[in-house]
Amino acid sequence: MKVRRSITLLRIVGLAEGASFLALLLVAMPLKYFADLPIFVQIFGSLHGGLFLLYIAAALYAFRANRWPFWKLAKVIAASLLPAGPLLIDPQLREEARTTEAPKTGPVPPAREGSTPPIEAGGVE
Repeated sequence: MKVRRSITLLRIVGLAEGASFLALLLVAMPLKYFADLPIFVQIFGSLHGGLFLLYIAAALYAFRANRWPFWKLAKVIAASLLPAGPLLIDPQLREEARTTEAPKTGPVPPAREGSTPPIEAGGVE
């Protein structure tokens, strides 16, 4: 479960980080230069910076949880440096999360008749 959850976390943070980068470039920067409203660059820039750091942390978490090779971590981090990069690698991460085997859970098998539970050391005699 930790494996699938780490990829899902990376995808969610990656989509937010990619969207914030695009908003910074396509909304805040034009407002700064064409409408003389630099405050939006400060707002979107701070938001994007925080999401970028969170994305790096999520990438490191996924790297460790999935035991990825280093090249995959480098690919995920390199994608964050491009506008819309995390959005472009999201389908690959979604497929990896989908194909990751879920942990086997199910009902606990009943105890056999006549079996006794093991006695722990230091237990009552």
